Amino acid sequence: MIVSKSSGMRLKDLGNLSVLQGDILIEELQNVVNVQEAMDARLMDKTGLKKIRLAWSKDFDGSRDKTLELDVLNALKPHENLSRLEIDHYGDAKFSNWIGDSGFFNLAKISFHFCKNCTSLPPLGKLPMLRELSIRGMDQVKVIGAEFYGSRGLGELPFPLLSSLMFGGMPNWEEWLGVAQEVGVIEFPQLCKFYIRRCPKLVSLSNILQLSLRELEVQSFPFTLENCEVIDCDDLVTLWPSDNTEQCLVNLQQMSIESCPQLLSLQEIDVLPHLRNLLIWSCGALELFPNIIARLDVLVIDNCPSLKMMSSLQNCSTTLKDLIINGWVNLNMTNLLGHGYSYSCLTRLYIYIYSCDGLELFPHGELFPQGNVPPILFQLSIRHCGNLKPLVELDLQKLTSLRHFLFGGNPELGSFTNEGHYVLPPSLSKLELHELPNLKTLSEGFQNLTSLRHLVIDKCPKLIALPMEDRVDKLSSLLIGGCTLLKKRCLKNKGDYWPTIADIPYVEIDGLSVYDPDSSA
Repeated sequence: MIVSKSSGMRLKDLGNLSVLQGDILIEELQNVVNVQEAMDARLMDKTGLKKIRLAWSKDFDGSRDKTLELDVLNALKPHENLSRLEIDHYGDAKFSNWIGDSGFFNLAKISFHFCKNCTSLPPLGKLPMLRELSIRGMDQVKVIGAEFYGSRGLGELPFPLLSSLMFGGMPNWEEWLGVAQEVGVIEFPQLCKFYIRRCPKLVSLSNILQLSLRELEVQSFPFTLENCEVIDCDDLVTLWPSDNTEQCLVNLQQMSIESCPQLLSLQEIDVLPHLRNLLIWSCGALELFPNIIARLDVLVIDNCPSLKMMSSLQNCSTTLKDLIINGWVNLNMTNLLGHGYSYSCLTRLYIYIYSCDGLELFPHGELFPQGNVPPILFQLSIRHCGNLKPLVELDLQKLTSLRHFLFGGNPELGSFTNEGHYVLPPSLSKLELHELPNLKTLSEGFQNLTSLRHLVIDKCPKLIALPMEDRVDKLSSLLIGGCTLLKKRCLKNKGDYWPTIADIPYVEIDGLSVYDPDSSA
């Protein structure tokens, strides 16, 4: 029906239609001049109505009474049997309280279109059966926050059944804040399809997409968007299917992808011109990487066992600062780093490859191909890399900026050979040795560590002596765990090392401080 100010159909005429069922469209609601007329429509009494569309004029001029429009919307509250609601061109700054009421237990689909004066969204997260939500043309919304999710009981999920979510034409939307993190509470646990179109000021998407996302589409995405996170999307196979998506992500600087077990390829991101940080965790099916990666500052690849060998990072040789690799069983460091590149900005290198039998990680046994060591490398971690040359042959003493070195996961190692050569540079301030079950001795090659202040030795049960014994008292902290023989020598007031380590500010053995009165260490 079309509401008229004078002649024709009046809103109150609906009041007498007690058996009205199915769908109803009410247009030109700006012509309602008295809220009593809306109340007389008695929509709340019409139990057979399943779909309602309420529409005002497209013209937002001075003749509109915003307060009256809110009163009219309040009065047009339908029966709770409603399954679909559409509101178009509504003029007030806020919606009625009944919208988002959890009592609407059948409401499965909602659309808000061109409600240009609304500054916030109603608490739709409380609707137990909501499956589809479309929001377009909300010009005044700047932040979507807790009000969107609504108040919930402990452990209740917001939007428990929502499967499709679309935002479009929101020119001033800047920020989307998720709910405060609660144990067991997941936002949008059933979301399969997510669309964002023409939201030019949106800067960041927080961790809001969970579990079941199958389709991700962004159109006319903000040129200002710098950070994008895709997390826990079980059915996501590709990041974006359309060619125009990446054209809108020209300013994207960081991409984080985590726990997407069906994701197969990341080749789409090779066209992102300003991407600086790429972080990928727990994508078990991921096979294909971009052919070209240029100017990355940070690359993290963690637990992606199916990933095939990517092209060289040589285009990043002058920019890469952090390279962290864990569980990439097909990794070949020589091919990855390329030949003749020293990676002049690299400050942190972490390599942890677990269960790498037959691995060609270091085909020539070299950590850095052709001895091109990064000149300012600050932190180096190597774990479970079995076919690496002995440390003494890796020229690590040339890493004159190295401060933190972690090494472990080599069950065959019994000692560090070549007694007359230094293993590590004197700049080192923290040394960690982990999971070396057959290591018995440390060579004199550790005696030059004059700057060492923090020493961690873990799960080295056969090790009988500390390195640089004559300077152990210079340490600020000493942590020993799972080292039976060393533990005996460090026992408080009993071990022969005790006079040496007693003045170290912090000493921990098997997780307990030796200075704790209850400790038996």
